[in-house]
Parts: sequence; C-alpha cells; structure tokens
Amino acid sequence: MKIILIFNKLGRWWNNREEIDIVAFDNGGSDIVFAECKFQSKPVDTDVFYALLQKKEQVLWNNKNRCEKFVLFSISGFTDRLIKLANDQEQLMLISEPADI
Repeated sequence: MKIILIFNKLGRWWNNREEIDIVAFDNGGSDIVFAECKFQSKPVDTDVFYALLQKKEQVLWNNKNRCEKFVLFSISGFTDRLIKLANDQEQLMLISEPADI
C-alpha cells in the first residue's frame, strides 16, 4: 500500500525542554508526523517511541483535530520488542537498513 503525505512545514522542533528531530504537517490538513533519527551502535528500543509520545504533547498544532503518525529512523535496526509494537501500531513506521527489519 502506497501512502502519500504532502506537507508545507517540515523541520526540527524544540522548546526550552524538548526536541523532536522532525515534525511535518500541512497547514490546510490534519496529518502530522513526528520522527526521531537515531545514529547509535545498538538497536532502538521502545523507550524511544514512548519518549516521542511524551514530547509530541508539547507541539501545539491542531491539537483537537490531528491525525498523528510516528517514524523512527535507525542505522542499527530495532529490537524485537519495538518491531512487535510497530506491527501492532498502525501509526508507527520503522525505517532502517533492509537486513535489520
């Protein structure tokens, strides 16, 4: 299934306490994507996703009517626990080297 999302705002987001590597949205729509990029030697685990869920609460865009999606990028793959979670969470996408997923 091919999903196409078009955004007119994309970039890093931060405030005085939190930072999200990528936030993308379309001012005329309701889709918003929150993404984290991990360049570490160990596979990414569920804690990264749960931290992103907490941080996204600080992004005050279309809060009452937005369709949230989450993307995790990792050069070292993902733990089995996170892969299982992503299989159960339609809004979560994992991106890594093909052999790691």
